[in-house]
Amino acid sequence: MKKILTIVVPTYNMEKYLDKCLTSLILPDEQMQMLEVLVINDGSKDRSSEIAHGYEAKYPQTFKVIDKENGNYGSCVNRGLKAAAGVYIKVLDADDNFNTEYLSSFIDFLSANRVDMVVSDVIRVDSNQNIIANIKYNLIRDRIITFSEIGNNVNFEMHALTYRTSVLRDMDYVQTEGISYTDTEWATLPMRYVKTIMYFNKPLYLYLVGRDGQTIDPIVMAKGYKQLITIFRRIIPILYGQTDYEAYQYIDTKIFSSLVYLYSTVLRHHIETDTAELKEFDSWLHSNYRNLYEKTNSIKPHRLVPYYYVSNWRMHKCNKYPSPFYFFIARYARKFFH
Repeated sequence: MKKILTIVVPTYNMEKYLDKCLTSLILPDEQMQMLEVLVINDGSKDRSSEIAHGYEAKYPQTFKVIDKENGNYGSCVNRGLKAAAGVYIKVLDADDNFNTEYLSSFIDFLSANRVDMVVSDVIRVDSNQNIIANIKYNLIRDRIITFSEIGNNVNFEMHALTYRTSVLRDMDYVQTEGISYTDTEWATLPMRYVKTIMYFNKPLYLYLVGRDGQTIDPIVMAKGYKQLITIFRRIIPILYGQTDYEAYQYIDTKIFSSLVYLYSTVLRHHIETDTAELKEFDSWLHSNYRNLYEKTNSIKPHRLVPYYYVSNWRMHKCNKYPSPFYFFIARYARKFFH
């Protein structure tokens, strides 16, 4: 039977979470025939490979394990895309899982429709599966839509996105290897080639937040922010090298929100963080993408707080710290104005 969906599961030392992740992908037999799960074991040193091979042995028509040397997240996505047999492709992190009931409906949804991209809702959960946030995109339902109908005030995270596999292959999509934060590439670069979109209005993806060592942890990110800058230096010239694709306004909003995350995280922890690379990137942005640079001057902790800490930091860039007032604003304003 033809594979409708390929799920790529990048895995590195995830023995604690992998069983729950893969169990969430067990469907009735007919749908299992239409599903392909590629567990990309990225040189794990724990029992991740053993756990994954157990699923492959039990469900050989669906699960396939690819053991490889460590190359970080992007290398797993690239390897999965190369091997994918599904009409559609989606990434599922090994410490996350799907709502199994909604996955069953999702397979039927994909079988009935052919579009370049499908957007689905996401739930953020803690380690006890308690809901932290319900991310609903509230797009037009039950028909094909375009970016002109979506507007530019929506910010899709990678967990919401499923692409038609041929879109990625036709554009020769390659994700940066050897570093983290490459999910930004997954959520931006293909958008230039996406013409048709449909919305699956159910929270398919359960996204775990708060795990120790998670790259979205602000402290972890502040220490590894240079990797995100590497991503920006790659994708900004590509995405702003032309402006005539339909998703341009959406991309502009997405990139800006990612820059907000970069600047705010690094500057919030600038006492412990060497900001030399951020200063260099900031100068590069100023020299090459002035409109985007000027837009980031508007970044502030909260819409009710009249303090533009990025522009303040730029005015005092020759010094280590933006200003004494910054300490209060960066660390506490969100608590008071949430």
